[in-house]
Formats: sequence, structure tokens, C-alpha cells
Amino acid sequence: MKKTTVLKSAAALALALAMVLCLAACGGSPQGVEGSWKLKSMEIAGMTIDIDELANTAGSLGIDPSSMDMSFNFKGDGTVTMSASGVTSEGTYTMSGSNVDVTFEGETQTMTLDTAAGTLTLSEPTSGAVMVFGR
Repeated sequence: MKKTTVLKSAAALALALAMVLCLAACGGSPQGVEGSWKLKSMEIAGMTIDIDELANTAGSLGIDPSSMDMSFNFKGDGTVTMSASGVTSEGTYTMSGSNVDVTFEGETQTMTLDTAAGTLTLSEPTSGAVMVFGR
């Protein structure tokens, strides 16, 4: 009977180790929307603008490059913080599939999460701008 108990314990330990390794393989960063997202590019009137390149150009012209910064920080409790050009706003979000509905001051906009590409996209209907955020 001791041999059976040892084998069961070893099998349980191996199963637990396999589960830990599977979880570790998923990576330490959130697989969903949770976490920080920084504006990477913007498309306006058919032109795609790389935000880092724009910030570098702005800096060489004497414009504060941080004025180009825009980011979202999604928390697991359904709250989101948006920072843009040094101004911070608090809001809420909900998810349905790849759609992330973000609400600030009573206005809701839908962002699209593409976990495979690692992007979060916001299409601004008024200006037609498409903003792409990355980690």
C-alpha cells in the first residue's frame, strides 16, 4: 500500500507542476485588456503617423514631446485611467468579446482588442481618426 500512496503522491505532484508550467507559459502580462496601453500610431485622412517619430520631430522643433503622449490603464475592477498630454481622466470599462466599451463622463466609445497583434484600436467617429495602442 505504501508503494501506491507514493505513486499517487508523485502523480499529484507531477500534475500540479504541469499546471504551474502551463500558467507560466501564458506569460506574466495580462492576456486581456488589463494593464497599460500607450498610443503607438494614428491614422488620419489616409496617412499613418508613428507617434514616437512625431514626438521626436516635435522635440527637434522645440515642442514638448510629452504633449504627444496618450495612454490607458485598465484595472481588473472595471476602472480605467486615461492620460493625454498631462491630463488624467477616470472612467469605467466593460468587455464583450474583443469589444472594450470605455466610458468617461457619461460618453461611451468602443475600442477593439486584438490579443494576437497586441493592439487596442479606437476609431474616433467625429474626426475619422484611428488610434492604435500597444503595450
